[in-house]
Amino acid sequence: MKPAVVVQGPYAASYTEKALLDYLECPGVDIVIFSTWIGFDGFKSGSLKHSAKLHVVLSSPPVHSGVQNVNYQLLSARSGIEKAVNLGCDIVIKLRSDFRYNIECILDNISRNGKRILGIESVSLVRNPYFICDFMFAGDANNMLSLFNSPMQICGDYRKQTSNVVSVMKGIEHVNSLYEYSSEDVLNAERYLLLNYLRNLGILIPKSFVHRMIIWPVILREYFFLIPAKLVVVDTMKNYAVLENERFKTSYHKFINSDNAGLYVLLSAVLRRMKSQFKLLLLR
Repeated sequence: MKPAVVVQGPYAASYTEKALLDYLECPGVDIVIFSTWIGFDGFKSGSLKHSAKLHVVLSSPPVHSGVQNVNYQLLSARSGIEKAVNLGCDIVIKLRSDFRYNIECILDNISRNGKRILGIESVSLVRNPYFICDFMFAGDANNMLSLFNSPMQICGDYRKQTSNVVSVMKGIEHVNSLYEYSSEDVLNAERYLLLNYLRNLGILIPKSFVHRMIIWPVILREYFFLIPAKLVVVDTMKNYAVLENERFKTSYHKFINSDNAGLYVLLSAVLRRMKSQFKLLLLR
């Protein structure tokens, strides 16, 4: 096993440098790659400047940001992972530059989970089907390439658009015969990544709501393994509700072993969520 740590995102000065130094010193890490944007002026730390294990990959920013800036993550993550593969690495740990992580915990879980992709246990698996937090992914290098091999989106971030533009974009994406996703699938970066990954594996998720929900625990069990955030995330530059809100979290192990009664609870919870979202839509 030859693992590479790929840190993607903008350079956050001393914070990013401290994280990179920690990863370089971690036992079992062969390569550390910082994948960022053209314009990066270089590191201030002499230890980083002269490290033979550290590689920097520079990319031009995408023309379009994509929803929730997904194109930035697709481009920088994919560039870093491709570099890792070219250097002979067979395991890739994809991290963000505004976080610091427990690499030893991630490596330990990789060794025990075969080809499954590791992620962070964050928001409710019940209330947010086909959503896995994208703050950290790790696993087999080829699977990681497939995960970040989604088509680049030809649009901006809908969060910065007017409500009328959002409505038009949702309509366009909903009838797009190439993807055959619902508008919610396309307008959420995490769900967009996950569904494209499954498609790259040859797994087509049905549009039927009930069918989708029935196979969601199976998809999670077979292709992913989620680690509690408190075991993986050391600290972040800012607080994220997706990690802080304990109210809606669901245990990964409990969820993937859902029986029929658990499935009924799952369907009920998602239906309540859809109902509340529909009410909000009517109030706009």
